[in-house]
Amino acid sequence: LFTDRKIYRPGQTIYFKGIAIQYTGDKRDLVTDREFTVYFKDVNNQEVGKQVLKTNEFGSFEGTFTAPFGVLTGQMSIQSDYGSTYFRVEEYKKPKFFAKMDPIEGEFKLGDEIKATGFAEAYAGNKIDGAKVKYRVTRNANYYNRWWYWGWYPQATPKEVISGETITDENGAFKVNFNAVPDETLDKRALPMFTYTIYADVIDINGETHTTSTYITIGYQSLMLSSNVNSEMENDKPFELNIYTTNLSG
Repeated sequence: LFTDRKIYRPGQTIYFKGIAIQYTGDKRDLVTDREFTVYFKDVNNQEVGKQVLKTNEFGSFEGTFTAPFGVLTGQMSIQSDYGSTYFRVEEYKKPKFFAKMDPIEGEFKLGDEIKATGFAEAYAGNKIDGAKVKYRVTRNANYYNRWWYWGWYPQATPKEVISGETITDENGAFKVNFNAVPDETLDKRALPMFTYTIYADVIDINGETHTTSTYITIGYQSLMLSSNVNSEMENDKPFELNIYTTNLSG
């Protein structure tokens, strides 16, 4: 069973389709000219509607139900004795705009000022200017290899580096600047890597809010090296050695 969408508002038409297939071992045949009873069930699995439909020469049938008014919203389903499909019925508004942050490109070292940018744009194509932007930056530490000779490196607690507010300009753009300050309590010999995640909530004049984020990883080293060398190899067979390099953000 299939529906044309995965979310509906109360009162909207739900278009559905079914395909009947008979399995006999590895053989599959379409089931034609056969009646199937299809049930529409609400959030509490109570029957809202029922239809009896017959498959055509292609083994398929189709029909419609109406998403109900005045009932508990949430996950509902269309079911038969041989299959089912699930969808949601919700009171929702179509968003008027979206927000997005640009990937942070370039090479950086700890202590550098990072300049993150983002923008807000309406689905109609116009820029969202003068919107409030609430942002925060968190730092989380991790290790390429958490094991060392004396045991496991400690897991660092995520910490908020900075937070604040700004507004979008006439092009719908905004900026978030912060310093990539490391956690000085961690042992530098372990080569910890710090991931800085920038979150931004963009709120337009009507109160509609959309959240976006991006991240960058910076450490005491600037490159990650890896290879295709196995732990054990036979020296009498030819072997091609591949070495890969990436920055810390992959």
